[in-house]
Amino acid sequence: MIDTVLGIAVAGVRTGRAVAGVCIVPARVAYRSPLGAPVRAIAADMAVDGAAARKQIERRSQEAIDRLLAGPLTEQVVRAVGQHQVVERIAQELTEQGTVTAVIEQALEGGLATEITEKVIASPEMEQLIAFIAASPELRDAIAEQSAGLAQEMVAGVRTRTQSMDDLAERTVRGWLRRTRPRPA
Repeated sequence: MIDTVLGIAVAGVRTGRAVAGVCIVPARVAYRSPLGAPVRAIAADMAVDGAAARKQIERRSQEAIDRLLAGPLTEQVVRAVGQHQVVERIAQELTEQGTVTAVIEQALEGGLATEITEKVIASPEMEQLIAFIAASPELRDAIAEQSAGLAQEMVAGVRTRTQSMDDLAERTVRGWLRRTRPRPA
């Protein structure tokens, strides 16, 4: 019985040691990576208190970030983000939470939409777009159709009014003629 208990205890210790060894692998990889030296230096600087230490930590952190982003890892991360549709999933979650709507409402209330609209309208790109649209054959055709339709409507209106005026004039003349004709005795 004691042998069994000792066997289980030894197996447990060995298992715990193996698990600890596996868990420490990421720390060892980070420590030995190209960023390991700055990480070790930052850790040493964190032990020292003061503004100079904080500035040095910020400078070394920025250098480490710059080295990290300059390498191929950045492109790999971006590809993975696109492949796994991370942006779409985040956007979906933010939309479901109502965050997107709140941000848009805040932008509208703050006058941001008006400011952006004014900038877009005043931009050279908008002038180019207007020039492009004005020169398009489709717009010319639409204007010609509208003009023809308007002209037809105007002609029909003038024709109706002319007929009404003609009828009125004819009735008036006939009325005069009836009054001036002698009545048979």
